[in-house]
Amino acid sequence: MQLTVVGAGYAGLRLIQQLAPQGFDITLIEPSPHHVLRTRLGAVASLRRPLKESLLLYSKLLPNGVRWIQEPAVAFDPDLAQVDTDHHSVQSDRVILAYGSTTAHLVPGSERLGLSTYTLAETEAVLAHWAKMQQDLEAQRCDPALLRWVVVGGGETGVALAAELVHLARRWRNRYGGQAGAIQVYLLHQGDQLLPGWRSVQGEWAKDWLLRNRVFVQTQTRVKRVRPGQLVLEGPTGTQDLTSQTIFWATGTTAQRLEEEAPQLREGGYFRVNQTLQLVDYPRIYALGGLIEAHSSTRTLQQADHVAQVLVAERDGRTPAPFVAQPDTPALSLGAFDGLAMLGDQDLFGTAGWTVAQAADSLYFNTVQTWNLPRLNVELRP
Repeated sequence: MQLTVVGAGYAGLRLIQQLAPQGFDITLIEPSPHHVLRTRLGAVASLRRPLKESLLLYSKLLPNGVRWIQEPAVAFDPDLAQVDTDHHSVQSDRVILAYGSTTAHLVPGSERLGLSTYTLAETEAVLAHWAKMQQDLEAQRCDPALLRWVVVGGGETGVALAAELVHLARRWRNRYGGQAGAIQVYLLHQGDQLLPGWRSVQGEWAKDWLLRNRVFVQTQTRVKRVRPGQLVLEGPTGTQDLTSQTIFWATGTTAQRLEEEAPQLREGGYFRVNQTLQLVDYPRIYALGGLIEAHSSTRTLQQADHVAQVLVAERDGRTPAPFVAQPDTPALSLGAFDGLAMLGDQDLFGTAGWTVAQAADSLYFNTVQTWNLPRLNVELRP
């Protein structure tokens, strides 16, 4: 069976590593030379980890025999199961769409003004921002608006990033003194509770941690718009302006789109899929990850495993089972040696939560590089 996989993020790479050894003829369409460990980009953006620790070369990860077209896909035809790049047109038995999601810019002006840490390019822009600021701090001529670091969005990405900035601010105060002592970290969240989707005790613990570490946390606060050097906020006490030239957007993700794509295939921005993750009305096309729901690394890997099983079943003439999502084990690192996690009904905080987050990161990092070795059945238990 011939497969075309569009995108080699968490889902696409996992699928390829499972199916290539089983005799599938696979073509990968992926423009980047690197597999990006997105869960590490927050630590990279806060200068706690070097960039190279979040990048793995596809040339070392792809199984032998996989044809790799290092170009972006620009269009696909669901009737023909065909994917086009600028220089190639690939037709196959099945197409797996796994080109993921990108930062959602929900605030007017946010796409032009501010920073994000969801993609490699965005993280590199953050590193350039810090490099210029460090030069100014060394000369003690830094614009005060640059020293107010504002994170917009109190979900997992925003909370983790705010925590990372706490540690970076501490290091810079010690290193540069003077103006660095004026660094402030803000976290703005539109909802009542941080970490939506987590238990309330987890959100309260995260908020208390941030407050103890000198973060200005404002819930029930919506960013109406952003202007150069200024956020316009709307909260319980009305409208106010917040001056800042270091703004981080952590307001969620949105599914990426190809240049040429039929709009009727989507609903609410996501592809419409059935119980086996095939596009509705197009059984030769599968979609995964951030293309069909809000991004979750754990859920994305589950979907990749399921589609691999479905394709094997199809090839062997068996009826595939429907996808049934397994419960996530949410875990979040708050910088070094602090974090929180939910293992079943158990809430873990501090070092215990951080340990679970690091274990999940290490497990994926090692698995993706040793895919051709026998796998251990590792399960985190309360």
